[in-house]
Amino acid sequence: MPARDRVEIARLTVGPVKGRGDARVREWAVLVVLFGVASAVFAVAGLPSPYLFAGVVAGAVVTLTSRRDVTLPNVGRRAGMTVIGVAAGSMLDAGLLRTLAAQPVLLLSGVLLTVVVTMGIGQLLRLSPHVTASTAVFASIAGGASGVSAAAREVGADEVIVLAVQYFRVLFILLTLPLVSTLLGASGGEQADQSTGDWSGVAFTVVALVAGFAVSSVVHFAASGLVVPLVISAVLAAVGVFPSTQTPEPVLAVGYGLIGVMVGLSFTRATLRQLVLLMPLVLVQVVLSVAVCAVIGFVFADIAGISMLDGYLATTPGGLPAVTAVAVGSATNVGLIIAMQLIRVFIALLMLPVLGRIVRGRNEGGGSGASTGESQ
Repeated sequence: MPARDRVEIARLTVGPVKGRGDARVREWAVLVVLFGVASAVFAVAGLPSPYLFAGVVAGAVVTLTSRRDVTLPNVGRRAGMTVIGVAAGSMLDAGLLRTLAAQPVLLLSGVLLTVVVTMGIGQLLRLSPHVTASTAVFASIAGGASGVSAAAREVGADEVIVLAVQYFRVLFILLTLPLVSTLLGASGGEQADQSTGDWSGVAFTVVALVAGFAVSSVVHFAASGLVVPLVISAVLAAVGVFPSTQTPEPVLAVGYGLIGVMVGLSFTRATLRQLVLLMPLVLVQVVLSVAVCAVIGFVFADIAGISMLDGYLATTPGGLPAVTAVAVGSATNVGLIIAMQLIRVFIALLMLPVLGRIVRGRNEGGGSGASTGESQ
């Protein structure tokens, strides 16, 4: 073969590959820039979990404008889940355990009732032909919204719908909390302390991240990438080896951002149409869930001998940061409120493997669901 022909063949075969590589680099560069801009805007606007939402927006824009499938590498997805698990586990400390030990039956009853009721009401979402059993279950779990959304794909749930419903509920609670707390007697007060911790928090985070990522690499079950780091982090926090267990803000930004990008890259035009059609049903489900949890809170307050405001704050199905801020400024049983909120998050996340196994078993026994989210 003449040398000129060999050169031409090489150009034709290598050229497209190089072009695809350049396109990937451009897409990820655009995604990073969009993430940075959206993070700044959402943080200034005071949105909950700004890095998560920024990742969703950046990922959705890139995937909806790309001519090919863009996916987050598995190592990125696992890294994001590890960060979320470590951050959740770090909230378990000796103070929380003491509060739980003082009133175990009352606290656990209130928390479990909140979780079970919200999951039951969440089955209303199955009235839509686009929502499968697994998607309805994971979308309605009251606690750990980012972690639940991250683990949804592992059980065949549509993580886009799960995240949309989870954070619509959180947003609804955040927007209504000022009015509700005022009606129930809140006096307005200081925001919760947002101390940055010290270097022991950095050391704690590094140890928990490395151990969580390593162990979850060899221990596999539904949502293991989230639950294993959570358990390791919780044990480290509970034994009190590190004076501070606060996860540094940059690490949280990366973790939330990776999970947001993963979900955003799953968006399609068909998914967007489904979400628009689903929103009226989601609104009914969310309002009903919050209202029933409020009733549970009022009954709990009467039994425990605390104020209606304290009871409401202790049983809201989400909105932990805002609830903490209101509790510190206005409530009289801050420890009880924060303990119940944190226990709810732990229970919700620890339930994921069990729920995943149950849902998978039903899917295998009853056939595939109506949603494309059933496929893995």
